[in-house]
Amino acid sequence: MYNSKHINKISNIEAEKDVLASIISGNSQSSEIFGLLKPEHFHDKLNSIVYKTLTKLNDLGESFDYTNIIEQSETEIEPNYFYELQREVTKPLIKAMLIHDKWQARQLIKIAKDIIQNVQDSDSDIQDQTDKAISNLKSITDLSMLQEDITLHGSLEDIISSIQERIGKQEETLRSDYFPSFNKYTGGLRAGDFTSLSGKDKAGKTTLAYSLALDFAINRNIPIGLFSLEMTKETLAWKAISLECEIEYQKLRNPNGYKNDITTQLTKSELEQVALKAQRRFSKTKIYTVDQVLNERQIKTKIKKWQKDNGVQFVVIDYIGLVPSSIKFDNREREIAYLSRFFKLLAHELKITLLVLSQQNRQGEIAESKGLDRDSDFAFSIKKPLEEGIQTATIGELQVSFSETDFLVTLERSRHSAQGKQFLATYVGDKQTSFRELELFKSRETI
Repeated sequence: MYNSKHINKISNIEAEKDVLASIISGNSQSSEIFGLLKPEHFHDKLNSIVYKTLTKLNDLGESFDYTNIIEQSETEIEPNYFYELQREVTKPLIKAMLIHDKWQARQLIKIAKDIIQNVQDSDSDIQDQTDKAISNLKSITDLSMLQEDITLHGSLEDIISSIQERIGKQEETLRSDYFPSFNKYTGGLRAGDFTSLSGKDKAGKTTLAYSLALDFAINRNIPIGLFSLEMTKETLAWKAISLECEIEYQKLRNPNGYKNDITTQLTKSELEQVALKAQRRFSKTKIYTVDQVLNERQIKTKIKKWQKDNGVQFVVIDYIGLVPSSIKFDNREREIAYLSRFFKLLAHELKITLLVLSQQNRQGEIAESKGLDRDSDFAFSIKKPLEEGIQTATIGELQVSFSETDFLVTLERSRHSAQGKQFLATYVGDKQTSFRELELFKSRETI
């Protein structure tokens, strides 16, 4: 694409190596460099690969020693290459800006060629071609880097005005009809919130997460997405129908019942009734499910497609311990820590609300990593009190004697409110199939 006469105008290989050398040496401006540059900004292919590796190590909190770079790199690197990076570097941030400028120059050349080719070959309206050219030009300009920095004091007037405008208005947050305490503890989930829910095996975390998702889909008309690495799409549908349509899950799973026990069999009349209920209940919902085992990058791709095509705003991943990482790690704890950080950044990048489930070990700790709690805006846990030897507890102002169908939900950690608060969820309704917060139903006797 480039001839020798202008190659130096659109690249600076030595500046690229200076920037890499400064990062490896632990220069104090490395964080600013990572915020400015992306791997594709490097003209030299090997420099781009090494920078991508350094970015990966930085995300993982790993050191930039040569052994880590070689292990994490996508290609083999000759030792002589690292000798070239053993240099003293001055003003690395300025050189990073130079690299960015050179990348913009290359992109401008490409866009100019595309514009010329498009004008010559296309029969489309000239205004459409102009709009496309402007859009392409904007794509190579990071406008946020060009904005004038403003002090907190200088922005106070705008901040106060923004708060004032929100008073009395309906907040754009996800609020639950089924679990009112969830709203009190979170203030409603916002776009970009990263929330986690942990529990032991069969402790009710999937039921709580799906009930919450169905609540948003049905009562708030919010498009939702569900990734299940344990259940098939058909099983997820049975679960949803059971939770919302007053029918036992086991009857949907095994309509022929258990041996000759007719009470466990699904009759044609029941099936007709539940079919009508399901049609009415789910007619206006947008619920998308995936039961394939996808890695974190494939999950990101699917969420972006859901968001673009269907407006999905709330996503559940059930559960993180079963998500295979696209990056190889020497232990599972580091892998889960990486996945946790990846999904947190994903929620922030796409401005979606993400709920990630995780498994607890016998001691009640997240089995593979504590990073998920640390990264969460809200970290909830759920357990069956009777199985934990807990007979009674004070929930709100009520002292409750627990039953077999009760689940205790605790806000373990919050970035935005007090933690340690609890509420009780239980199965309700004529057939005890729906999952709701206890305070909604006053039939329970308190002690």
